[in-house]
Amino acid sequence: MKLAYTVRPALEQDDKSDRLQITSTSLGSISISFRPLPLYNPDNIQQLSGKNDFMNNHGPLPIENLPPFKQRGPIVYVEATPFEASFSTIPSIAKVASPFEVRYMLTNKTTLQQRIKVSMIETEGTSNGILVSGIINGEFVLGPMEDKVLRYSLLVTKIGKTVLPALSVSSLRYNSWIIRSGEEDSIYVLP
Repeated sequence: MKLAYTVRPALEQDDKSDRLQITSTSLGSISISFRPLPLYNPDNIQQLSGKNDFMNNHGPLPIENLPPFKQRGPIVYVEATPFEASFSTIPSIAKVASPFEVRYMLTNKTTLQQRIKVSMIETEGTSNGILVSGIINGEFVLGPMEDKVLRYSLLVTKIGKTVLPALSVSSLRYNSWIIRSGEEDSIYVLP
């Protein structure tokens, strides 16, 4: 038997402290109630002497009210994310041959200075019909509790669904991504 499940942790930040919450917990538990099916002896088998409740049984005994088998899930270490990110386009509806802006808002939720790496890659289908200006490849520093907006000006020359270039924004301290967009990130451009 295989079992799969998803867990979404919810940690609340203490307003009195700027420390991020950290917890270690089990991913729940599994309880299995088991009742064995009895196998009865055929009638032509000679019985042993003595009488008891199970003398006609062979194999698992039909025991009532067995305690359930309980197994704890794996232990996980959960901590609040050190960054927050959001996405918006200005104006909200893009028009062909009219420049518009794509904004990514980054927030450093720690008391540490963070080095951030930015990398933009043209995915298949984005090189034709779209021009982008803004930080394409590079690094910058995000101060403690600081917000920064990454702004990209885009000019699209074709109508319809347009796939945005893939953007990867990652933390060098934590060696993890903050923003990772790809082929699923697209906008619809009106005439």
